[in-house]
Amino acid sequence: MPVSKNKIKLPAMTPGTTRSIAWLRYGKAGARPKVYLQAAIHANELPGAMLLHHLMPLLGEADRAGRIRGEIIVVPTVNPIGQSQLVGNTHVGGTTCSAATTSTGTGWTFPVRSPNGSAPDWGGMRRPTSA
Repeated sequence: MPVSKNKIKLPAMTPGTTRSIAWLRYGKAGARPKVYLQAAIHANELPGAMLLHHLMPLLGEADRAGRIRGEIIVVPTVNPIGQSQLVGNTHVGGTTCSAATTSTGTGWTFPVRSPNGSAPDWGGMRRPTSA
């Protein structure tokens, strides 16, 4: 039986954009036992998605050979919105695209204790400057 490829369309967050969650079915719909595999619920946690990437061809092979007795549902990534907020596997949120260079990813830098251990200079809270 060929693999069934499906999509769940998500509501548009911005006019003119679309997002969806892809899922695949191996085996016969409604058959038992049923297995559900999903990955990347946190968009930057990719080991599960990588595992499914390598497992899906094997499942397709087993499905074509009739070796799947039940139904296997695979959702390779369940967070397309979170994945669209990643740049180089770094979450970019708030007000800046330079999240890797700020202390919070929000565009604000916060003071830290000085090397001699004295209290931070709270007057040093500042907005990062553009490069």
